[in-house]
Amino acid sequence: MQNLEVEFVHLRYAYGQHDWIVHASLNGEEVGYVTFAEYEGTPNIQMISVPEPWRRNGIASRMIAELQRRYDGIEIDFGMSTDDGAALVEALPWIVVRNEARDADVEELARLERIINGYRRIWEEAAQRGAAARDLALEQTKDWNDVSDAAEELTRCIEAQPAKHRFIDVDALLAREIVVNP
Repeated sequence: MQNLEVEFVHLRYAYGQHDWIVHASLNGEEVGYVTFAEYEGTPNIQMISVPEPWRRNGIASRMIAELQRRYDGIEIDFGMSTDDGAALVEALPWIVVRNEARDADVEELARLERIINGYRRIWEEAAQRGAAARDLALEQTKDWNDVSDAAEELTRCIEAQPAKHRFIDVDALLAREIVVNP
């Protein structure tokens, strides 16, 4: 088996974004590359290219494995994909973990919704009992707006977060043999 060499080369930095290229070579011959941008610590793949005679040999997978290893614990953003790119992404071994921060937000939102529902019941009862009950309801629900605002903010945060994170299983990818059939 031939040894695949993978090299990261920093191309430029502008406006908080680092642009990189990952070169893959066998015996000094370039057999593929990946370009990606890193912004706020997250790698965003822009292009994966492996020339036709080298495709389906595990070269792109190996470059992606090295990228995930470099950004351990950070999801790689694959952006828009061609049909071949989508097939590659689907074929990768993944480690899927629950987004614990989102789960905590969901639990907190449920707690706030229980408070809001309790406040509604207090006002429904107060409406039937008269002025004294309304005064008591005002006192008991004085933070209703703050609780509702917090619930709305949590809802926005939850909607913006994935329920799960997907990381490439680097060990599984690196265990695969690169079979060269050019």
